Amino acid sequence: MTTSKIDLLEWAMAPDGVPSESMHRLAQQLLGHDVSGVEVIRRGSNLVLKDTAETTVFRVQHVCRSREVEENLQLVASLDSAGAPVVAARNERAAKDGSVVVTAWPKGLPAGTTDQRALGATLNALHDITPPAALPTVDVRARFEERLTGLDADVPVDIVTALSKHADLAVTALEESLASGSVLLHGDAHIGNLVWLRDSARFIDLDDLCTGPREFDLAPSLVSYHRFHRDDRLWSDFRAGYGDDPDWELAERLTVVREATMNTWLATLWAYDSAAQTELLHRIDTWDTDWKDHDPWRPI
Repeated sequence: MTTSKIDLLEWAMAPDGVPSESMHRLAQQLLGHDVSGVEVIRRGSNLVLKDTAETTVFRVQHVCRSREVEENLQLVASLDSAGAPVVAARNERAAKDGSVVVTAWPKGLPAGTTDQRALGATLNALHDITPPAALPTVDVRARFEERLTGLDADVPVDIVTALSKHADLAVTALEESLASGSVLLHGDAHIGNLVWLRDSARFIDLDDLCTGPREFDLAPSLVSYHRFHRDDRLWSDFRAGYGDDPDWELAERLTVVREATMNTWLATLWAYDSAAQTELLHRIDTWDTDWKDHDPWRPI
């Protein structure tokens, strides 16, 4: 097994669910004290864990990403110092061994589905921050290529075809939007990446910070409204929270980027998550259908 293909969950947790010795060791390096236990929050290309004391979140990534992880720690720290509504890491260094790189972050209180006004306002505040000159322009092509080429062989051909088609549409839509202006983007701005910490709403999961049209960050909330919750009050709250008058037609065109991002990620779970399989089949069947004419998508 190569380092880049190591199973992150197997690295972090013993078969009985107890954290591995390696996980304990790197967590101690980051925090300076023992961690009694950890629980899985999310499994995907990254592994996200929390300590059982509910104070720290650990992000476990393949060691081949060490350089970008360390650069991201410095970037987030600088944005935090500049007043950006982000959660900075507990320290500006990562812990790593020959297989993984681990970072530690304060655990905030997750925002609820009704916190849409806070999401909009926090997103507006982020967009007002002057982006560092070194930040790249938003680009999703490489992510789609990596996910699609790495899919399990058992993923049906018709699903792969639909994912590839919409990924191409997403790349085209995004490239056409770049002339509309550029701001600091979160890159994955949805309610699940908003937490309450130190009495304010802040963004987490900051791997995708970049620059580009602000409508790119607004599209996830539009997708959530159309495809998932369909609650007019929540959508009105988000728009009121954001405040400014963005180009909602552009945001609509960019929804395919968000949808392709979600659905290619869902496809990566095919081999070990039957619920993800069922939901992906539903999304593929309804993807090109008007959202008012199909049953809502379900979050996974």
